[in-house]
Amino acid sequence: MEEFQYIQSWSGGKDSTCSIFLENKYRDRLGIPPSTIVMAEVTFDKKKGISAEFPDHMEWVHTKAKPLFE
Repeated sequence: MEEFQYIQSWSGGKDSTCSIFLENKYRDRLGIPPSTIVMAEVTFDKKKGISAEFPDHMEWVHTKAKPLFE
């Protein structure tokens, strides 16, 4: 059987977070390996390290969701 790498694009929002949750809940039943989760953070000013995302959202992404997914 051919090996596949599954990648989930994650915005940090409720829909893509739910997709990751459901995959992890049912992946053994489906016989698929864990996905690689990819998120692109939009940068407003790269030199100053200023994100274009909402600060509260990115704090949640980095302090809560990312450690849980890892």
